[in-house]
Amino acid sequence: MAFYISARCPECGAPARHPEGAMTFKCPFCASVLRVKDEGTFLKYIIPARVSRAEAPMAVKRAALEAKVDGLHAIRKIITFYKPFWYCKGMLFFACADEKIGSPPPPNTDDNNPPSPHVFTAAIRDTERTANVIAKTWSHTFAANPGLAGPLRTLGIQSEVLTLEPYDSEQYKETPVAPITLDRAAAEKTAMSAALNNVNMDRNRYSYSNLSFIGEKYFIIYYPVLATVCEGPGGYTTVLLDGINGYFIAANPGKNIIAESGAWEHSASRFSIITHRCPNCGHDLEPGGFNIVFYCRSCFSLWLLEGGDYRRIPKKALKSKTEQRTVYIPFWRFTLELENGASGERYRTVGELAKLVKGGDLYLRAIPPGNPIVFHLPALTTSNATAALKLTARICGAQKEIPFDDMEEFPYGNFQGASLTLDEARQMLPVVAFSVIGRTDRKTVDFYNTMNVRDTSAELVWYPFEERGTMLIDQFLGFNISKRGMSAEAY
Repeated sequence: MAFYISARCPECGAPARHPEGAMTFKCPFCASVLRVKDEGTFLKYIIPARVSRAEAPMAVKRAALEAKVDGLHAIRKIITFYKPFWYCKGMLFFACADEKIGSPPPPNTDDNNPPSPHVFTAAIRDTERTANVIAKTWSHTFAANPGLAGPLRTLGIQSEVLTLEPYDSEQYKETPVAPITLDRAAAEKTAMSAALNNVNMDRNRYSYSNLSFIGEKYFIIYYPVLATVCEGPGGYTTVLLDGINGYFIAANPGKNIIAESGAWEHSASRFSIITHRCPNCGHDLEPGGFNIVFYCRSCFSLWLLEGGDYRRIPKKALKSKTEQRTVYIPFWRFTLELENGASGERYRTVGELAKLVKGGDLYLRAIPPGNPIVFHLPALTTSNATAALKLTARICGAQKEIPFDDMEEFPYGNFQGASLTLDEARQMLPVVAFSVIGRTDRKTVDFYNTMNVRDTSAELVWYPFEERGTMLIDQFLGFNISKRGMSAEAY
């Protein structure tokens, strides 16, 4: 599902609608480049109700017929309140190795056809040693107040684009908003549990498993619920209707809308829109949607948005063999070490890495063994997490010396900004290390369970790919990937 945020341009005051999660966008009226600035721990939005009070009687009548609710003679009260939902999204990686041996097959009672003694041995051999990473782009919605208004599943299955209003909009100042009973910590546990169910994996089956949620973002969506108190021969009944489409949710006995506790939450999320300009020359920076890195075409400076402020960074890139059809993709370049948490043994060089990697003596024989271990991770929250992981594992597994140089300027139109922060890229390092090592013997699986991955340096660099139709061709190592798989679209 796609969400769009309704805001106002600080320059001209016109409506400036933008995709949720986008950091920068352009005002459609005055063409000012704008940036979203939030100072809260997570943002909150409201979906405006579409079912009006005047439409409530017909919606209740339809609900009475479809849901077979009896005894609804007259509507005495109509209230629109808003139920909170957590919405989370990100790239999901589930790494697992060394499937545990299952129970032996049941005893055969057919004496005329005794089982082969090799049957169970073969089954163990096929399932005991496995190594895999399931990668996918994932999003999930669940109630932040589970005990209110029933299941209300419609938010998760709406096929249309929904427009969200900032929570602290003046028009919602007096609106009844139900309290959040599932806090951020509990929401993260719920999301991870749902993610594990989504990949359909049982962690208990493996000697090693790691579930990573990379580039994750959490925010609250308040969804409209229409509560109508109806009177009948048997007393009062409160009918709850979906405030977007008028569908029936539940019929509760009595006339208490939400237990009438008065425990409404009205804390603002401090959401604002500011202009997006180069700190060096004051020229408008290019809007980058979900990007956190921006290139000034006026003074040729490069800026990383970090903690709400701009930080100037060097323009480092691998020189392209041809400037035509070249696309520069951002990568986080790490110099790192792997540590065995149990033994304290550390692996810092390519020669030491070769001892860990499956077939490392063969694949890394041409690389100077004294070179430091260097990993390159796409600095993107991509629309295809699987493709990004495969490309990353291939580049990191090669351990080639890649000569990134300082550039005076990037070619116009071929520069792609980053959308994955440094902290989030660090969280992805253990997944990539697992994919590069690729071994599943018992000693290595034990190492995975205590593995620590530390970086001694990190920087943003740009890697050139040649665009050929729907594919991007790596000019340095010869790898290729789908162009769509490396797009930094809304995920």
